[in-house]
Amino acid sequence: TKTIRQASAVGGRTYGPAFHPNGAGLGTTVPLSTDNLFLYIQPLDVRGNAVSRMPEGVNQNGDFTVEVFPSTSTSVTQPSVQADGTWVAAFKAFQVGELLVEVKFRGVHVEGSPARVVVKESVGKVNPNESYLLGAGLVAAVTGSTNSFLLQLVTDDGDLYRKSKSPDCSCADCSAAERSLSTPYVTVRLDSGVLSQAEGNGFVMDNCNGTYTINYNLESVGYHIIVVFIGPELDNRNFGSASEPVAFSNILAYSGPTTQAELQFIGDVATGVAYSGIQNQMDIQPLDRFGNPQDYTSQLPDEFLVNITANEFITTQCNLTRQIDRSRVPEPVFFRCSFTPTVVGTYKLNAFLRNEGNNFVWEAVGATKSITVLGGQADVQATE
Repeated sequence: TKTIRQASAVGGRTYGPAFHPNGAGLGTTVPLSTDNLFLYIQPLDVRGNAVSRMPEGVNQNGDFTVEVFPSTSTSVTQPSVQADGTWVAAFKAFQVGELLVEVKFRGVHVEGSPARVVVKESVGKVNPNESYLLGAGLVAAVTGSTNSFLLQLVTDDGDLYRKSKSPDCSCADCSAAERSLSTPYVTVRLDSGVLSQAEGNGFVMDNCNGTYTINYNLESVGYHIIVVFIGPELDNRNFGSASEPVAFSNILAYSGPTTQAELQFIGDVATGVAYSGIQNQMDIQPLDRFGNPQDYTSQLPDEFLVNITANEFITTQCNLTRQIDRSRVPEPVFFRCSFTPTVVGTYKLNAFLRNEGNNFVWEAVGATKSITVLGGQADVQATE
């Protein structure tokens, strides 16, 4: 047994509201204000993998440094570690113009650094047609998990909007403000319903910087449609009297971890009667906790075995082959048990599963399947 240990960080990647999400080097526009503009640093190992483990002897800032030039126009808060292992820093802009932001690890630029940031006196009105969605949760999801993506508000000028739109958000800590509003600024339709905590299918979180995190939960595999709306804003000509759509996405949901299985005989043996010397088949369909067929797109492989007991005392194991049903989306994976009884009598088939979810301990799944085996077709040589 091998234990794989997390490697220590040798560098990092910077991102966040202070930078344009499509590339820090592209530059972005922020309003002149005394609000903190946050940036985040993800430590990376030598292979570019995200890690939380830092080398021994790093200082309280993780040996990361943040500098903004010209330094006379800003105030910088150096990085501090977060619970998830990322580091957060911030700066305040006190004059208009162009800034250069440098993020380094032990004197070496991290990925995304340096970045150009433009500071203006003020920002324009939010434009639903310019605002956009981003994140992995726009494309794929997993049942039983919290999936998420980001909404970024953008102004008429194409600048990233940096403030919260929730009226009861003080921008000190407004992470729950959007959920408490009777009429939230961001609303989301999920399939034919509305996304809400009351429905138990998700919630919108105000990040207090012009972005909103849309968190949603799904119980069925297949395609689901999400539409994101913002507003209305009475003093903004980009809005009518109702909220305006930003974008929609057709999301493909995959199955969650396997927790159960369904057993089904194939062909004539489904009647409960088989014949000695004739091959029979039974399919084992792994299922997640919602009863969705397993596709193994986002899950680790499971282990299955099938015990066949003849007349209560002879037990053998069935030969299993992996099969894919390509007629459905996503494509379910199942296992086919092929067996040929050699003696007449009563046969019982029991399936067992082990995986990470049950600590790799064999557990019975599915109902026991029973068949009666009768004598097969007579063989001429055997009867002479």
